[in-house]
Amino acid sequence: MSTLSRKQKAAIHVAARGLGLIDKFGNAEQYRMVLRNVTGKESCTRMTQSDYDRLCAWFKTQGIVIGNQAVMGVSYSDITNRQVHKLNALIAELPDVNLPGVVHQATGGAQTLISECTAAEASKVIEALIDIINRRELHRARSGGLRILRFPPDRRSTRFANREPSTGETV
Repeated sequence: MSTLSRKQKAAIHVAARGLGLIDKFGNAEQYRMVLRNVTGKESCTRMTQSDYDRLCAWFKTQGIVIGNQAVMGVSYSDITNRQVHKLNALIAELPDVNLPGVVHQATGGAQTLISECTAAEASKVIEALIDIINRRELHRARSGGLRILRFPPDRRSTRFANREPSTGETV
């Protein structure tokens, strides 16, 4: 029988997901390997309180602090995997951007590192990077003479798009 509470078990699983030991499909091979190496057990349901303390110490070396009730901090704070992937894609598209400056400006001066951002702050950074890309595309379009649509067409715009410019008659 386990001496761990449900909240302790949940905190372990949240921390493991935060480190990527458990993927979005529930594949937990890496998680079980870490449990085996640190505690000698393959499941947290078989862990004792001393096993839990050893595992918490290991998570702390990985940048995650677990309290008795909940996870206090997760690497990449609480940024979701989707946000991490989006940020990586945007950063790859903008190699010349001063990323700490963008993070500092988007978070209102609260952060300069993405790894210290909350999910809400990460969303602001993503929006700022998308704005930079949009501004660059708009500048390229204006300088190259290309005409771009900034907004998706709706019923009203398609109604006018089908008219002949000189006479106004429907084509």
